[in-house]
Amino acid sequence: MQKSTILLCVLAVAFTASQVTAVNQCDEFWTYFQMTNSCYWAGDGLDFDAAEASCVNLGGHLASIHNSFENGFVATLTETGERQKDDQMTWIGLHFAGNNWQWTDGTNSAYQQWIRGDPKNVKKDDCVSILQDDLGSHKNTKGEWHNVECNVRMRKFVCKKNANY
Repeated sequence: MQKSTILLCVLAVAFTASQVTAVNQCDEFWTYFQMTNSCYWAGDGLDFDAAEASCVNLGGHLASIHNSFENGFVATLTETGERQKDDQMTWIGLHFAGNNWQWTDGTNSAYQQWIRGDPKNVKKDDCVSILQDDLGSHKNTKGEWHNVECNVRMRKFVCKKNANY
């Protein structure tokens, strides 16, 4: 009886410690995504460069996305449930520089999820937003990417940084 009580106490302490660790992976107001071991935060309406500067100031970069799971997670962070216009999307960290698409954090840009017809006009529309909801009359576009001018003030932006240890 005594051994089982001790075992239950040890298990309870271990479970509580693991929960505290998971909760403290990110700073306050940031959301932890276990698959990437990263923290994400959504900010309000800035152009691309100002959004990236804000993320850097917070210890990260605009979100880089490397697979469909992360893409869905980032899109869900800022969804509204309503159809969107071009300037109501969410900045992510992909931009066109030196004849290539590059993430602001310098990671590999092999994964891409463009809306049909994009990217286009990359000399002018050289920054990328993610559709957190369907775009206008287009159905099933949530999570797809659209290249637009960097000076557009988007409704939201998403920052990403490594989890705390």
